[in-house]
Amino acid sequence: MTAKQAQITSATIRLFSTEGLAVPTAKIAKEAGVSNDTMFNYFATKQALYNDLYLSIKEDMAEHILCLLSPDLTVQETLWEAWRGYATWSKENPLRQQAYMLLKTSRVLSEETIEKTDELFQYFYDKMEEGVVNKDLKNIPTHYLCELTVAHLNTCLRYSEAQEMNEVNFHHQIKMGFDIFWDGIKA
Repeated sequence: MTAKQAQITSATIRLFSTEGLAVPTAKIAKEAGVSNDTMFNYFATKQALYNDLYLSIKEDMAEHILCLLSPDLTVQETLWEAWRGYATWSKENPLRQQAYMLLKTSRVLSEETIEKTDELFQYFYDKMEEGVVNKDLKNIPTHYLCELTVAHLNTCLRYSEAQEMNEVNFHHQIKMGFDIFWDGIKA
């Protein structure tokens, strides 16, 4: 990513987090300190900006989470490490996490972008499928299981944020949320 792309991406994340996805591209360019023409040299359309930003955020998230996983972990351990990794990433990157959720739930992303981002987490999907096959998990479609995981974890994160929890209480809340979630999906 070039310095200009990074400026545009950072400005977009800040503005999406405060104003939502409908923020005009002219305002993004101004916030980034670039002209509209420069912005459109890097992102041909607002749709391209949505897709590239989402992919960038998911790549960052995957880098943070997947390094915690290894083949010798059980399904429960894999899910916990991914859960913990996502919670930590979200706490360290609140604006990126907020932009991620806006984009994820907005239906503005191309099918190609969704497929690319799913590929980033293929190891996780495979491990969940293994858990279903081995009857460690309830017979739940893998992608649905992943959506449930993200939804439940985001509920824990929003609750923790609303309660203004310190670091110790935050980690306790995240673990408690995982335990509740695990009890609901284990076979």
